[in-house]
Amino acid sequence: MSDPGEMAQDGPLLIDTVNPPEVSGRPMDHRRQPKKKDRDPIPARQGNGYYADHATGDRLRSVTTILEGGVPKKALIFWAGNTVADCAIEHLPQLVAASRYPDQLTEFRSWLTRAHTRKKDERAEVGGAVHKIIEARLLGIDPPTIVKVNGQEWHLDGPELAPYIENFRRFEAEWEPEWTASEMVVAHPEHGYAGTLDYLIRANGRIGDALRAMGYAVDPAVDLMGDTKTGGDWDRITGAGHVHGVYPEAGLQMSAYRKATVCWLRDGSRVSMPPSAEVGVVLHLRPEGYRLYPARCGELEYRYFRHAQMVDEWSSRISSAKADEPVIGKALALPGPAEAVA
Repeated sequence: MSDPGEMAQDGPLLIDTVNPPEVSGRPMDHRRQPKKKDRDPIPARQGNGYYADHATGDRLRSVTTILEGGVPKKALIFWAGNTVADCAIEHLPQLVAASRYPDQLTEFRSWLTRAHTRKKDERAEVGGAVHKIIEARLLGIDPPTIVKVNGQEWHLDGPELAPYIENFRRFEAEWEPEWTASEMVVAHPEHGYAGTLDYLIRANGRIGDALRAMGYAVDPAVDLMGDTKTGGDWDRITGAGHVHGVYPEAGLQMSAYRKATVCWLRDGSRVSMPPSAEVGVVLHLRPEGYRLYPARCGELEYRYFRHAQMVDEWSSRISSAKADEPVIGKALALPGPAEAVA
């Protein structure tokens, strides 16, 4: 497996060449659905990776689903293997006991092989819980007092969630962000995608000042795209040099939200997407503390997002064995003597 770090970091970009590959229209453009006036006018994410716009009958591919199918994540292979290995070591006595009985060993092995899936689901549930609490705080409504994570009930003031909340409050006190939107559904119908951004922040405050001090071109009159990441290990740097839990795909994700043409207010009204800067921020929120990172989400990142849409279409649709005309067809039959002569 090639090391991305060995790739030359200078020279022209392929995407900037004279004849770059073009992306047009709506990749993964599947069938429409019936209009349903009795449904919520705000598009909702479905389990199949699409947002359903019941007002228009449109189906729009989820931004996060596009990135899952369109951006290689080689490191996840090693993470999954390490997670399963750690789980096996942690449960070594049970593994030895099960090894004496074939049926128990088969069942235990199946449980072990899903260790990374359980870990991923748990992290997603923690992130979802923290996002709900943050959203309630930004909207000035009462947050949920109990959330379920991995089948367990976590209390708002319990040892699992309280550190996240405390560090988010510290972030607010130190940076004084002025929120303009939270958990807002946005879409680009012409390009066939939709998503839910975490929040928008005014760029005329401390965060905007810090970005401008670092040399980023940020107009104080526009908003900043913001995203919260709760995963990863604190103070850990990956082999590729990234902060563990904060990855460049965040820039692609926010570029898609930034380039959306429409968004939905909480009353269900559909309005034009407000302008935002070509750089946003990622809040890495962990029990140990928080850090705020700039993330480019401008035109270059969006062009790469559009190509990720094409790769997602390839991996999820074109290359599928269920496609109308699959890439790999059925095995050829050896022609009989008469067919061979003909």
